[in-house]
Amino acid sequence: MTALVLSMIGVYGLLSFLTARRHSEIAIRMAVGAQAGQVRRLILTEAVRLAVFGAAVGLAASFLFTQALQSLLFEVSAVDPMTLGAVAAFLILIVTAASWAPAWNATRVPPFEALRCD
Repeated sequence: MTALVLSMIGVYGLLSFLTARRHSEIAIRMAVGAQAGQVRRLILTEAVRLAVFGAAVGLAASFLFTQALQSLLFEVSAVDPMTLGAVAAFLILIVTAASWAPAWNATRVPPFEALRCD
């Protein structure tokens, strides 16, 4: 449980940093006519895309290292597709939940204020 909370905090921090760096781009998009929902969807889509890529790499690595994992598991096969799929889906859900706040905060600043700072 602690690992999930720490990973959520890490994802939140990373996405907050990335959206802060793209503040001017987001402001220009909104000034040109993009709706707040479209910008949020853009940020969430990028976060979920990264999570799916990370889950795929993690699943591939778990299949590669089954012998090392087998000695650490209790009553579960190292290549149990139900367990691996559930963990990957849960981590993608965690990333989606953690990325919602940065996506929401990115659209809260009025475009003219963000562009005036630059």
